[in-house]
Amino acid sequence: MTRARSITQRVTQVNEWLAGRTPRERVLVCVGAFIVIALIWQMAIFSGQTARLADTAAQQRAVRSEITQLNTTADTVRQQIADLESPDAAVRAEIEALQSDIASLPGGGAGDALDFLAAMPVTEALRQFESTLEDEPALTVIRFDRQMGAGPGTANDTDEPPMEVDHRQLRLVFEATFAQTVSLLSRLEALSVPLVWRVLDYAVIDHPTARVTVRFDLYALGGSDQ
Repeated sequence: MTRARSITQRVTQVNEWLAGRTPRERVLVCVGAFIVIALIWQMAIFSGQTARLADTAAQQRAVRSEITQLNTTADTVRQQIADLESPDAAVRAEIEALQSDIASLPGGGAGDALDFLAAMPVTEALRQFESTLEDEPALTVIRFDRQMGAGPGTANDTDEPPMEVDHRQLRLVFEATFAQTVSLLSRLEALSVPLVWRVLDYAVIDHPTARVTVRFDLYALGGSDQ
């Protein structure tokens, strides 16, 4: 009761105060009171929605960032898939260079020069070749074919007997990485046995392992015991 009486007295005092104001002052007071009430109501009702909108905007920014990262990852994965589908693309230029070197080696005009002839029996030349293969344990030899070939033309305008030449056609098939392939071919090229390179085929079968087919000819001066 005491509290209700106190509230009633305050209301009466406010009414008396307003009654003593001019109409313009009473209008300003009412407008001011309305604005204060409206602000309080807006803060009470819309502040929660404003906070939720801010959270939603932050979540949208986070989602956009994740989408950008996913797109970047997808591009990386697509590039990796492309590399896996064509793993030998990075070494094609080097292979083409090797093939160009092979094309420039002796063989097209075998009868025009003698620097492609090994000054040793064929058996010794083959032994050196096989020894080089045995020194490369990292690669897997699939096939090593050796067969007799026709000797190069040795016709001349003199009465000297034709030169005796042993000719072997060699075909080597092995599996190795690109680095192992280059290592082997470099060692074969460095042998004292001159090899006439004919064909080089490089095909990736299970990256980084490739199947390599090499065909070359071996010529030796003098007879052989094979």
